[in-house]
Amino acid sequence: MLQRKRNYLACFILMIYIIIQANGENESREQELLRLFEEHKNDTMSANVRPGKRLTKLLKHILKNYDRKIRPFYGVKPLEVELDVLIISFSEIREANMEFVVDFYLGQFWRDHRFAFGINENYTMGDEFVNEIWTPDTFVINAVETQVHKLTKENQKIFMNLTDGWTMHTSRLRVTASCKLNLRNYPKDTQECSLPFESYTYEEFDLIYKWRNNGSIFIYDDEMAQFVMAKAERGLKHKQYHSEQFSGLTVTFTFQRRWIYYVYQVYIPCICITVLSWIGFWIDHKAVPARTGLGITTVLTMVYMLASVNSNLPRVTYLKSIDNFVLVCFGFIFLTSLEYVVAIRFSQRRRASNDRKNQKTLSDNLSEDEKPPLTIQVNQGGKLMSFEEKPPRYECNGHATANGQSRPVLTRMDSAKSSSLLYSHVVKPRRQTKLASSLRHRASPIHKIVTHDNIIDMISRVLFPVAFLIFNVIYWMDFLEK
Repeated sequence: MLQRKRNYLACFILMIYIIIQANGENESREQELLRLFEEHKNDTMSANVRPGKRLTKLLKHILKNYDRKIRPFYGVKPLEVELDVLIISFSEIREANMEFVVDFYLGQFWRDHRFAFGINENYTMGDEFVNEIWTPDTFVINAVETQVHKLTKENQKIFMNLTDGWTMHTSRLRVTASCKLNLRNYPKDTQECSLPFESYTYEEFDLIYKWRNNGSIFIYDDEMAQFVMAKAERGLKHKQYHSEQFSGLTVTFTFQRRWIYYVYQVYIPCICITVLSWIGFWIDHKAVPARTGLGITTVLTMVYMLASVNSNLPRVTYLKSIDNFVLVCFGFIFLTSLEYVVAIRFSQRRRASNDRKNQKTLSDNLSEDEKPPLTIQVNQGGKLMSFEEKPPRYECNGHATANGQSRPVLTRMDSAKSSSLLYSHVVKPRRQTKLASSLRHRASPIHKIVTHDNIIDMISRVLFPVAFLIFNVIYWMDFLEK
């Protein structure tokens, strides 16, 4: 029992000794640091000694017993890290890969109690000192590629305040990040791209991110060739990228596309090509090479326009606004080619029908006596004999006489055997000519249009432009409201 009490007493004395020794070491460490600081201050004020001569000793003393693998306040409380982002410039948005590139300064601020020596002095070190102390492992979640600028060294620095251990780490980064683009309103679309920041290792109970200030994101250069920077906002967690276990912050950029470029590069050429295809309505439908060549040329041109528009865009499953316009123009040109086929077929049927009607009309209006007779002259033995017969018969109902002698009746078969038969038709009677002339005079303007061979072309000359004009009015009203 007595021995156990002695052991307890010895342990208590040893603990007190260790505490006193540690306090002594801390006091001696602080005193040594103050001494080195005074020497460094005297060196900077002396004219004979180069400034910063003993800074190496000072830094070595600061980093003595410092473990950069352990975060500040480990096991005590979560570390608060403040972020600040300054945008340098934007590169072009790559629609085909759904990516955007941005150059920016990333500043991280936190307090490390291991640097709190109560000395009113600040130090700024370059990228060599970054690997000597603990720094947050902040990364961009949707980054495809991240690069620290290096010219001539990596663009990083550490700012340290020895009063309370306030530390700042800044770096210049070039980040290529993914951006989910919605191209349904292309080319008058608005895109939102984000940079979500998060710690790769430390969860929310170890590290908490906060913004340095509540102001807006400062942008040095917001000029872009195809887009206009509408706004840049700071936010907390991104609903898509961040997880519940980790703390995070998000910067959201809103870009608006400059769509005037596409008006004179795509829209106006498509309208001109569509109007050009309508020239065929004024070309005679019998000119097959001219109208066929015009139709094929305009169709191929629109196919090329559609391919060139989508050459630098992702292969999405939905139709974009510009696709709707180009496809409708292609549809008008394709219908123009089909209209030519319909016009030719309709013209052929109309001519055949008119021929049948004219023959029937003339046959009904002419009597049997008014039909032109068929005169047959036969040269037999040097004697000329004439026979007349009304169509459709070729038989002679009477007998022909030559020198008072009667001749047998010539049938159609007999006359066909004669090699010296001469056929001649009487000219069309005057009544038939008067009938056709009276039919032409009685035709009204509407009747002339209906009976015209190019009635399909005449209708298309009005129908196609009016329909295309209505489509453009509807399309551009909806386009400008987006």
